[in-house]
Amino acid sequence: MALPVQSGGLSAQQLLPFSIPESSAEAGLTLYVEQAGRQVLFPYDVIRSKTTNAVVGKYGADEALDILLKDTGLKAFSSKGTLTIRLLGKREEKSKMLVNKKKGMWGVAALASLFATTGPAHAESAVVAGLEEIVVTARKVKESLQDVPISVQAFSAQNLSAQGLSNVSEIGDLTSNMEFDALSPINGSSNTPNINIRGIGTTDFLLTVDPSVGVYVDGIYVARSVGGLLDLLDLEQIEVLKGPQGTLFGRNTVGGAIQLITRKPTDEFRFSAEATTGEDNRRDFRFNVSGGLAENLFASLAFSTKNRDGYGKRRDFFADNPDLAGLEAAINGIKAYDEATGALLSGNTTGLAPGSIIAGGITAQPSSGDDPGNENNYSIRTSLVWEVSDTFAATFSVDYNEADETAPALVLLDIFQDDLSAPTPGVANPLTGNEFAPNIVASHTLAGFEAGTTAFSEDRFVIGDKYSTYATGPGASESETIGYSLTLDAEISDTVSFKSITAYRDLESVFGQDPDHSPFLLDAHTNDYTHEQLSQEFQLLGNSEQLKWVLGFYYFEEEGVDEVVVPLLHGLAVLDERNEVDNSAWAAFGQGTYHFANEATSLTLGLRYTDEDKEYIQTHLDCGIANALGVPDGFVVNNCNSLSTGTADESFTNLSYTVSLAHRWTDDVMTYLSYSTGYKSGGFSGRTVAFIPDQTPFPFNEEEASTFEVGVKSSWFDNRLRLNAALFDTSFEDLQVTIQSGVAPITANAAEASIKGFELDMMAAVTDNLQLTLAVGLLDGEYDEKPSQLGDNLVNAPESTINFGFVYDVPLNNAGSLVLRGDYTYKSKIYNNAENTDLLTQSSIGLLDASISWISPDAHYTATLGGKNLTDEEHLITGFFQPGVGYTEAVYARPNEWYLSLKYNF
Repeated sequence: MALPVQSGGLSAQQLLPFSIPESSAEAGLTLYVEQAGRQVLFPYDVIRSKTTNAVVGKYGADEALDILLKDTGLKAFSSKGTLTIRLLGKREEKSKMLVNKKKGMWGVAALASLFATTGPAHAESAVVAGLEEIVVTARKVKESLQDVPISVQAFSAQNLSAQGLSNVSEIGDLTSNMEFDALSPINGSSNTPNINIRGIGTTDFLLTVDPSVGVYVDGIYVARSVGGLLDLLDLEQIEVLKGPQGTLFGRNTVGGAIQLITRKPTDEFRFSAEATTGEDNRRDFRFNVSGGLAENLFASLAFSTKNRDGYGKRRDFFADNPDLAGLEAAINGIKAYDEATGALLSGNTTGLAPGSIIAGGITAQPSSGDDPGNENNYSIRTSLVWEVSDTFAATFSVDYNEADETAPALVLLDIFQDDLSAPTPGVANPLTGNEFAPNIVASHTLAGFEAGTTAFSEDRFVIGDKYSTYATGPGASESETIGYSLTLDAEISDTVSFKSITAYRDLESVFGQDPDHSPFLLDAHTNDYTHEQLSQEFQLLGNSEQLKWVLGFYYFEEEGVDEVVVPLLHGLAVLDERNEVDNSAWAAFGQGTYHFANEATSLTLGLRYTDEDKEYIQTHLDCGIANALGVPDGFVVNNCNSLSTGTADESFTNLSYTVSLAHRWTDDVMTYLSYSTGYKSGGFSGRTVAFIPDQTPFPFNEEEASTFEVGVKSSWFDNRLRLNAALFDTSFEDLQVTIQSGVAPITANAAEASIKGFELDMMAAVTDNLQLTLAVGLLDGEYDEKPSQLGDNLVNAPESTINFGFVYDVPLNNAGSLVLRGDYTYKSKIYNNAENTDLLTQSSIGLLDASISWISPDAHYTATLGGKNLTDEEHLITGFFQPGVGYTEAVYARPNEWYLSLKYNF
């Protein structure tokens, strides 16, 4: 509405020329002040998160202000001839304005120059006189972080870029009670993250196993971990929601949810480009451009390419052991399978001809000279926004990623022989005539070695450093992912809106590894992995003074095939395991928050019903030449011996709910109590567990979680200190864990567990130039019930995690400024597998990252020199203990590294 305020002798109704583009609220209000000649007070922490509209033409000062603030959630109020900008809504009107003690005033936009003293003088500096407001969408609507009765941490794209982060997994070190491994065990994919929040996650990557932490891109669920190491491309913010999110994010979010929110194009032109070089010949480049194509039609394009050499080494075993060089020909002489082509070199007892290609000839041999652990990928994302009217908008987005990389830098830690179970009766080793022991590789004697010894008994292939292997088999990781989405937003009335999210994603990937880490073909894995998913979500949202609510419907379907070829013992046995899934799910959900008459107390109730159907087709064959697994004749499929074939169906239903009560004691302190439940559907184990004909698919049941949480959200000292904390107690029933069964790892309902914990997140603007952050997580988890082969400690659940960071802004007057950053992360002991294997247990570590940035006076140019893991800590990312074959392997993180980044913003 018009505000008849006069300032500087100008009438509020006098027509004035305005030329204000759509921009940040800071820039928009600055231009308004200059062009209207009025004084404006604003809550700086609020306006920093807002974007104001374009105002072009002749308007009265009041009308221009109305246009500027329309649909921003901001409103102007008049007091003694001065305009004050506040959030809409009664509760928001009471929010405390930022006080700049140094100037003794609120952030004043009376003159543009005053912005330099009340906020950062450039885009890259996050240091302000107070703390900016953080807006999240944890409950499907935009809300201040301090108003949400959920444990949430949020990271802006600006700060992630300034800290030198290049993919989503790197937020793991910044988040309390979170382990975000960039890789998963048991596979050779370089793009398969393993996420644990509050001690709960899923280590297996199979199509038949769902993740415990949901990953969402603009509200779209990413169903599979393969292909899930997403680039930070044109992001606006990342939000980490902790604990079960079974009501609004219902698919398999027993541990929590990660939301990646991209930046939407507007008619404001923006452009940025960044180039980075560093250790291991690093060569990264990214750019994004956005702006208007026509009236009410806006577009953006973002591109990223990342390249650097591997930090692992494939070494020549015979060059390191010249006394054994003569054995190479002898071993190759009994090779029955060619890893490079996927071809048999001779036929098997069922009539498969020599030279036949197994499983379509899939192979994942690395390119010559490519060391393990390299990067070679690029990503593209484009979005188109059409504002059809003032009340309806459509957003269409496409993202594409392609990677042609080596497998992770896997290393062999141990080869062992354990009599974990009796040998499989009647299954003979064709080379020795003896029955196979459970760990078939470790007990295998290679031709040419001294009589009475085994090739592995003296750890001949365990090199000893953390980055080298003698592997010669599969070791490449290729993937291609494309996604499409269409989001429709409509305002039905002033208080009711509607949203539709339609999305399709397609993934193709081939990856492999050589887990025997020797120059011989004893055990190898190659996966040909394809997946596609389609989802549709409808939301009806209401927002009145006392009640905020959302009703929704969700539909999801997926199809996928994972074919893994596992040649054993030179190809005498060749497992061809084909796993197919055809799954669908639907859910109806609703959640509402009611503010009582005192406006200080609110009650939230949420409910979600989920119905899932899963179909699994299993075709597991032995295509080796010697009937090496002892399968009787007569079980033959495609000229291969059948181990396990069949189709299985399972249906799952679940009712999840949440209840929370919040009370705001003052404008700056809110406490809450909540109880929430979550659910992860069951599935099927997709591996051959024993060499027995005609096995049937092995199912496992759903996993359920319930959490009681008490928390506080608070701001102190005129918003210079923000303290948020939570205590929680979580119980899990039918906990899904990866355990060893026969010769393979499987997923089973092996345990019940209880996890208690504490989280503290602190941010402080100590001075106008110094900002500190602190994230503390404490966990106390234990199994209430478990099978004997599991260790006593939960996987990826360190008892304590601490991250401390600082940003110090050094003004250089007319020469711009320097920004110094540092982050120290401490983690207590981490058990990387369910058995708590000593070699895969990471002792407590401390990681130090630091950088220095120069930012030009106009904020267009930024140069950053930084280093990661400056203390050069050797630490595990992940690993795998395989008693069924007889080895332990692991992946260690990159050693310390430096980087130099140059960035241009327009």
